Amino acid sequence: DSNTLELFESTVLQLASCALDVASRSKRAGLVEEAAAWITSSYDDELDGDGDGEGFSDAAGTRACRARLGKGGLGVLAANQCNSPHSFKRIATLLQTAVLATLKEESDNLENLEPLCHALCHLICQARDLSLLNDVAGSLVRGLSEAKHDDRAVYNAFVAVARLEGGESVLVFPAVSLASSILTSSLESSNAIKHNDKDELINLFLKASLTSTPFPHPIHVALATPFLTSDHIIDQAAFDERLAPALGLKLRAHPESVLPILEVILACLTNNRRIDGSKHMVDGGDGASTNLLSSVSKHLKSAKLEMRWLAWKTLVHLAKLSYSEREGGMGRQTSLNLESTTLVTNALCEALTATTGSTALTTSDYRSGAYAALEGVAIYITNKLPGINGHNELSSLQFAERDTPNIAELADKVLSTLVGSIVKDKAAATTFAADAPDTSFSLVAKEVGYTAILTWMWLSKRIMQTDAKSGYDAALNYLADPVNKYSVKDGEFRFRVGSLVIPPMSVYLSSMGSNATSGNDGVDAVASPFSSGEVFAESIIVDLIEKKSLLKGLEAVVDAAMKKFSTSDVVAQIDGALAVFLVVLYTHSSFTSSKPISIPPSVNKVIAAGATSKGHESSFLFSPSMMEAARSEVLVNYILHRIIALHCKITSKALGDGNGRNKDEKPLVRVIEKKTEESSPLTVANVSAATKTLAVCTANTVSITTQPSSSYSNIHTSLKTITTYSPASAKAADAILIAFFAYVNEQSLKFEDAIIALKEDRSSRDQSDPMDESFNKLPKAKGKPSVYAPGRGYDPNSIRLATKSFLPMATTADTLSRALLLSHIGTTTRTNRRQRVVLVSHTLDVLKDILLPFAGKSEKSLDEVTDEIAQFLARFAASTRLDSIPQSNDPNNADGVCDTPKSSPTSDARGIKSSKNEIISPALHESSLSFITTIGGIAGSFDAELADDGDDENKPYSFSNTLCIKNLPPHLISHLSVSMNRVESITDEDMELYQSPNGILFKTESAGTSNSESKAPATTKPMEKKKAAARKGKGGGFDAFADEEWEREVKKDLEKKKKALEQTASGPRSLSPQEKEELNQQTQRREELSRVICGDFPRTLAAIRSLCESDIEIGNACLPVFGTAVVGTVVSSCSAMMLPDLQNDAFDTLATLASCVYEIEETHAHTLARALAISFQSNVETTKTGDEDSDNKKVLAVSALPSPCAPAACAIFEMDDYGECLSGTSFAFLFPIIKAALTGPRNIPGCDAALSVLERHCAMLAGEEMDANVKSLRKEMATSVLELLSHDRSQTFVNPTPYETLISCYATEEADTSSGPVLTAPEIAPLLGGLGALGSENTRVASMETLASIAELHPKMVKNNPLVEN
Repeated sequence: DSNTLELFESTVLQLASCALDVASRSKRAGLVEEAAAWITSSYDDELDGDGDGEGFSDAAGTRACRARLGKGGLGVLAANQCNSPHSFKRIATLLQTAVLATLKEESDNLENLEPLCHALCHLICQARDLSLLNDVAGSLVRGLSEAKHDDRAVYNAFVAVARLEGGESVLVFPAVSLASSILTSSLESSNAIKHNDKDELINLFLKASLTSTPFPHPIHVALATPFLTSDHIIDQAAFDERLAPALGLKLRAHPESVLPILEVILACLTNNRRIDGSKHMVDGGDGASTNLLSSVSKHLKSAKLEMRWLAWKTLVHLAKLSYSEREGGMGRQTSLNLESTTLVTNALCEALTATTGSTALTTSDYRSGAYAALEGVAIYITNKLPGINGHNELSSLQFAERDTPNIAELADKVLSTLVGSIVKDKAAATTFAADAPDTSFSLVAKEVGYTAILTWMWLSKRIMQTDAKSGYDAALNYLADPVNKYSVKDGEFRFRVGSLVIPPMSVYLSSMGSNATSGNDGVDAVASPFSSGEVFAESIIVDLIEKKSLLKGLEAVVDAAMKKFSTSDVVAQIDGALAVFLVVLYTHSSFTSSKPISIPPSVNKVIAAGATSKGHESSFLFSPSMMEAARSEVLVNYILHRIIALHCKITSKALGDGNGRNKDEKPLVRVIEKKTEESSPLTVANVSAATKTLAVCTANTVSITTQPSSSYSNIHTSLKTITTYSPASAKAADAILIAFFAYVNEQSLKFEDAIIALKEDRSSRDQSDPMDESFNKLPKAKGKPSVYAPGRGYDPNSIRLATKSFLPMATTADTLSRALLLSHIGTTTRTNRRQRVVLVSHTLDVLKDILLPFAGKSEKSLDEVTDEIAQFLARFAASTRLDSIPQSNDPNNADGVCDTPKSSPTSDARGIKSSKNEIISPALHESSLSFITTIGGIAGSFDAELADDGDDENKPYSFSNTLCIKNLPPHLISHLSVSMNRVESITDEDMELYQSPNGILFKTESAGTSNSESKAPATTKPMEKKKAAARKGKGGGFDAFADEEWEREVKKDLEKKKKALEQTASGPRSLSPQEKEELNQQTQRREELSRVICGDFPRTLAAIRSLCESDIEIGNACLPVFGTAVVGTVVSSCSAMMLPDLQNDAFDTLATLASCVYEIEETHAHTLARALAISFQSNVETTKTGDEDSDNKKVLAVSALPSPCAPAACAIFEMDDYGECLSGTSFAFLFPIIKAALTGPRNIPGCDAALSVLERHCAMLAGEEMDANVKSLRKEMATSVLELLSHDRSQTFVNPTPYETLISCYATEEADTSSGPVLTAPEIAPLLGGLGALGSENTRVASMETLASIAELHPKMVKNNPLVEN
């Protein structure tokens, strides 16, 4: 019925929607199966909507659904609504199912078959996807074969679709492809394809592609690829008699419309191994030849770039139409002939050498197309040389051995032609960009020509055609010329020699690699000079130096670079670095034990300077300008790390072979031990200049994307070579890690400086990032980019990858700590992402395989190593400077406050008074927090009760647990104490200075009044006295004289103020020397304040939060350590804590701690935090330290709760509702709330259970449930109960009563004094003080009863304590 069909239609349209792409896989598969069930005989009543308990009878319903899909137009409608590859594939599957179901269930009536095939072809045309067409063809062929259906009916249906005219003529291309696929598959069961079928398919294709108006788009023509590549349909006869003549005729008549179609057709035909096109490339004189070669070649001179681009690609396809069959000793043999390739190549060479005539390529634009075509031909020939193994039957076709001399002759001719022609093109590329530009429609003649030369040189070397006076020799002369005639200005040395190392973008490979109809060009990329990377460049360099004697010329280039460097380092001497690389590469290639070759002294001196810490001052190779160039230029980045790696390898081999090399020569990459003690963790003073260079190259990895499938040695390969060949004494891995650490810190600080400069004013922001007022559509960006991502001065992925390989080689705990932080550089602190899973897995491997074995071999104990790592981690997680680290072990520095450095560091723009080498960057801070998150997650998996000490698998978890619970919290709390002391020392005047504009002299309210303002009261005061006396003499009446005088003085003051304002508006007045000095002092003070307010304090709180959020078990274990200190930050009333940011940071940290009370739901964390803050609010005790000149030390004290107090009532209710004892750490953390509830005379609504909670936890003071954290609170618990007893409201507490609770507070073990007194004097003190035996009646009675209970259990205590006995 109509309802059922509407339901089916909605299901099909839902499949066509891209919204389904984001659904789960099971949902997508279920919907596809449901839709398929509508159109097959499997349809049942479950899908039938009429509820009659019966499905469709005699398949009427499924036939109706298929009819709606075909004749009803639903298939075409669904195809039009598809807009994603997945939606196209879903509808294609449905239509295929409908076609097969129609053949099976409606064999007697196939009128719906053609509409279904029409919808399928329409869908493929809409998708424009060749892979979808191939999938559909394969599925139909398999379905027809398995079910043994009448494939002729399907073939006829597709042919009928192909006969359609008008606007649907594009359906011919998928239709003939599917029809030819069905015919080819049935070839095994029949003798041959009928001649009429073949002719009809060819006629339909030619009519649609060459006679329709307008001409079809090349993308649609490409959908005929299966038809064109079928050698059973498009054979040599069909090409010669039908296809080639029609193409040649239409190309001459409509070149701009037909050339794109011809390029696509020929690209498809290159996959047909039975086609040879040589007879159609020249005019045979009989008038019947198509002469495609000349018809295409003339478009190399087209004024349109697109036509030139299509022309050279078409010429390459023509060169590939080279198929032949010869009779051999083993029968008929199939191979490639060189005739078509030779014809195309000779035509291009003649066009390049000609100076006049219709074929002469007289401009660079014209020649660029010929260069690109010659490059493609060379790569094709190279891949088809004998001995090159292909990937499939087609690619296994090769040229015959007898063709090798002809190929050699062709290579000589092309190289000679290219060398003679390229000198006419003067525009040379002078830069090597990190990312290759889009060359889809751009041809730079000199770059393309140079690439063609390299490609034919590679071919010449493959066929051993490198003799003197050959084309190869001419190409060597072309490369050697800029060395022998070196000039900096013309840029030829950089272009020719530099492009030999990093060739320009291969136009041929890049265009063919992105072309879906490029035939077998994916195979062609196997053997190209660009896929061999450094090997090809090395072979050419050896030939240049040995055959052209370039070594002296390269030395001259190096000497010239050193001479310029000694004068100025403004410009990087890239030519000199390139010359050094060529010399080192030649030495490495030619060095053998029997023939040791040394690097020339002048070149070796330039490299050897990198072994010193100040190599950047004595060698251009490691200069600052070269480092800056290495950050952006791929050539410089590549040759620098390869020079260092190859030099290390050469030196190692030379020393190993004992060939007289200088054994005192220092390794390039090393730690300089003499300077290690003078350096800090953020400096590179103790590593060589070459090591710093490696850090720059690693942190700024520039991918060599100029060639696809390239195999250049990347930075990580070079680093592996360096560590392999460097001596153990050099500590190369340590040096590299030190350099990484310092470089990342430096670049992060520079980025921060840039951000600060950007935000200074509106003009700088607009200049850096101008607003786009064109209202263009914003580009889509997936994911949230990291703040410290590539582009910020370093690549975190590269740093992490390199660090991972160096971790096993670290030799000191300090270096190992650096590596652990670097392994997390650029990562976030989020715990529920896949990145964290990888970090945890990697860190576990590091702990098990590296860190623990390192600690076992170290002279220090495992506890000492653990504490060093914890101290290092806390330093970078909680501080902004190295010199602000608390010195907790200094007896003269009890508060852990670090004095200002004795040196006089300069100020920087970041508001930190220090040398850059002492500042901890945000990147390292974030990395530290990320590592804390990782190590905390590992520690949380440790269970001390179930752990086996002898289990090696458990040791990493045990180590992490110890680090996070015992070692790290004390260091963090020390940092918090120091930063909080500094925050509380900030005065109101300091805050006014901090919030004042930078660079402007700040005046306080008392000292900031101008001279006129200060003089006005002095002038008017006598007037006021006279005025008052006159009024008094006149009985308080009006005194005209005094009032006039007073009015004149006021006018003078107003006039002075007006002049001052006008002077200020006209421009800032110059400051006096005293004011300048005062301004400098204010700037330094403002920077110190900024370091505390924006740096140390919030960083420490962030570190505490990261540790507690890493795992709830870890956070719970740290509650007693962090609790009181963090509460102190929340309740502090100092001036700085009035800032909203600091208030929020402090409260968020306290809430994070509260969320670690795992007995209470995390949703109550903020309520618990507010209750704790209220418990300590406005009650801070001060104690003197004993020194009269010292400040009073503030100590937190619990105060009585206000009434009512909802947060405290909620907290006590949740503790009581838990019904059991909390963990010792949780109770110790929340105890202040209970104590505050029991303090004071007022009854707090909702807090009546406080005494019950306290009494319940008295069981943890002794016995099997004893907990050290609770036991330390015995005195506080007793004091709280005595405080309650001192008020009348204590009588309202029953079950338990305060008396019973106080006795429970002194529960102890059975009499056992072997380890000391059961109860210490401080614990008993509350019973004997003013709240106890000396207090009110209730407290006295309770104290006596409690002492009696103690005496009963421990009689010796009474005898040994006279005060208790009395």
